[in-house]
Amino acid sequence: MVPEAVWGPLLAAVGAAVVVGAGFETRALISRRTGDTLSEFMRPWARRHPRTFIAACAALVAVGAWLPFHILGGE
Repeated sequence: MVPEAVWGPLLAAVGAAVVVGAGFETRALISRRTGDTLSEFMRPWARRHPRTFIAACAALVAVGAWLPFHILGGE
């Protein structure tokens, strides 16, 4: 399979999700309605599942630390 056929659409979908998410967050900040922002939505879930939330945050930090070196270093 051609890598471009997989990575191109995948990156486009991630980019679209970021744009849509930023739009929702901006709308929530403008409306000032309680519970609309991502952090207000996630907070109750994180309090109910603290270990899962910490593991997910740790995974995101690890990927964020690894990815630039992987891309720029070519490993």
